[in-house]
Amino acid sequence: MKLNNKGAFEEIYKRYWSSLLISAYNILNDKDACKDIVQDVFSDLYIRRATICISSLSPYLKVAVRNRVFKYLQRGNLARHHLETLETVSFVYATEQMVNFNQLKEKYKKGVEALPDKCREVFFLSRNENLSTKEIAVRLNISPKTVENQITKALKYLRKNIIETMSFFAGFLLP
Repeated sequence: MKLNNKGAFEEIYKRYWSSLLISAYNILNDKDACKDIVQDVFSDLYIRRATICISSLSPYLKVAVRNRVFKYLQRGNLARHHLETLETVSFVYATEQMVNFNQLKEKYKKGVEALPDKCREVFFLSRNENLSTKEIAVRLNISPKTVENQITKALKYLRKNIIETMSFFAGFLLP
C-alpha cells in the first residue's frame, strides 16, 4: 500500500470493510452514519498511505473507526444540547413576550375605559369601526374638528399611560 499498489489497498478494503461497519453499527445503530464513518477511515488511510506507520492494521482500523464513532456521538450530543438550550431560551423569551403583550393589551383596554364617555366613543368609532373623521362627525352630530380633538386627546392619554407601563417594565429588564 505504501508503494501505491492499488491492489493492496483494494484487498485491505475488501477484507476489513464489513467487520468495521458491524463494529460501528453495534454502537450507533445508524447504518448510513456507520457507512460514512468507515468510508472516512478508509479515505484517510488512502490519503496518508505514503506517510503513515502502522504496525498492526486490524487494531489500527478498529481504533480509528471507534474514535470516529465517539466523535460522531460527541458532535451529536453537543448539537442536541445546543438545540435543547435554544428551544428553552426561545420558549422563555416567547412566554415573556406574550406576558408583556397581554399586560400591555390590558393596560390599553383599561386606558380606553378610563377615557371620558364622548372621547371613548369617538376613539372607538375611529379605531374599532374604522370610520373617518367626517363619518364620526355626522353620526355623533358634532364637528369634524371636535372629532379630531377627541382622538388627539385619547391618543395623548393612551400614549402617556402606555409609556409609563413600558418604563415600568424596562426598569425590571435593564440593569
